[in-house]
Amino acid sequence: MMDEALLRDALRLYAGERAFARLEASGRAALMRDLEVVEATVLVLELHSVRGDFEHLSPRDVSGLLNDYLDHMTNKVLTHGGEISDYQGAALTAHWRASADARHAARACAAALGCHDEAQALVQHAGVSLITWAGVASGKVSFGNLGSSTRLKYCALGPPVSDAFRLAAANGMFGTRTLAAEATIRGLGEEVRYVFRDEVALKGVAQPLRVYEILAPVAGEKVFCQKCGQDVTDQANGALGDAQFGGYNVMSIQYAQPWSDEAKKQFLQTYVCKKCKELRHS
Repeated sequence: MMDEALLRDALRLYAGERAFARLEASGRAALMRDLEVVEATVLVLELHSVRGDFEHLSPRDVSGLLNDYLDHMTNKVLTHGGEISDYQGAALTAHWRASADARHAARACAAALGCHDEAQALVQHAGVSLITWAGVASGKVSFGNLGSSTRLKYCALGPPVSDAFRLAAANGMFGTRTLAAEATIRGLGEEVRYVFRDEVALKGVAQPLRVYEILAPVAGEKVFCQKCGQDVTDQANGALGDAQFGGYNVMSIQYAQPWSDEAKKQFLQTYVCKKCKELRHS
């Protein structure tokens, strides 16, 4: 007979902590195919690209790389109070319930930024570096069991999940790393910086979405014009996003070439405000 401890550990790993807790608390009722609808913020983190000598890695090395990556990303999500909803290949879906944390939107955005930093700092595998994209959306999310009478999966469903996937992919249009929907922005406090990017018609969405970029904290917090000395932090970060356009084309779709952190830092440190630029050219 299989060891009970092994069964419990396997259930935790394959179903997740919340599904395991529901099973312990509710018994067989936890296996019913029903859903609960709650307010939540969803984060989708995609492994956009792997740079370096990736194609020469063995299948075992690729598996090791992806498992190491997902370990680090998962720990970062958990550190910020999130729960893992699902893994789809190298993509990770996580969520923060509003009932558990009033700052759910801010925590999801902070986790996204932390995951980007963690991916870049990851111990390099044979000279390979990882580039991640994230999408964040908030709203009504359905949690529960989905599947057949022979196999179930505990999952998250709803527009915020779909929108988060679409936003993660839309980073390629803007040369950004983290995009969020307007409902998420409305739930943010002052500790998270963001800038409006555009109103975008995304595939599968009837109405265009107002898309915002979540900005990494600026070194020294504020940006000052190099001419007049005024605080131009918001203007500078908006200009930074615009300056990244004009990159490259794939199948007639224009993508912006992502800038390195050093290039972004240099841009902000040498920024001259719009007013000073107009005076210079008048």
